[in-house]
Amino acid sequence: MDKGWNFGGGAQVPTRSGRFSVLPQPMKIILGTFACFCIESRFGPDLGSGAEAALRHYAGRVRSDRKPPPPPPLFLLSATPPDSGVELELTVEPEVREVLELEALRREVYLEGLLAHAIFVYFADHDSDAAERFDFPRGAAKPARGAAKEAAAKAR
Repeated sequence: MDKGWNFGGGAQVPTRSGRFSVLPQPMKIILGTFACFCIESRFGPDLGSGAEAALRHYAGRVRSDRKPPPPPPLFLLSATPPDSGVELELTVEPEVREVLELEALRREVYLEGLLAHAIFVYFADHDSDAAERFDFPRGAAKPARGAAKEAAAKAR
């Protein structure tokens, strides 16, 4: 029986129909100081929920014909994976993980760099109100519009 490709990195298990289903497997991400600040200003101390919401949003934009995400900054093209910051293990759906991994290959950037870029795209969309057009994860609190601007003003 052909198992096919498993880009998502999860374990493949057979279903009753004889097809294989991919179980989610943790995805590691390292968040820098500014990414942590952005997430905390909108989601509070739960960095994992904010990062997962950002990755789902970015994958939705990649799949969208209406408005694909902007390309990652040029410095990510030659950057090595970050070695400092807050390391999280996130559990995202296999489809989301596959989209992110394929997008990193297509853009020729490290996956870690693309994940950091995805977080900033997510919050930029919220501040510009563009996030209204894309799906939000079930159960996640929607950040207040313009929250980043308010948080930056308070930090000054």
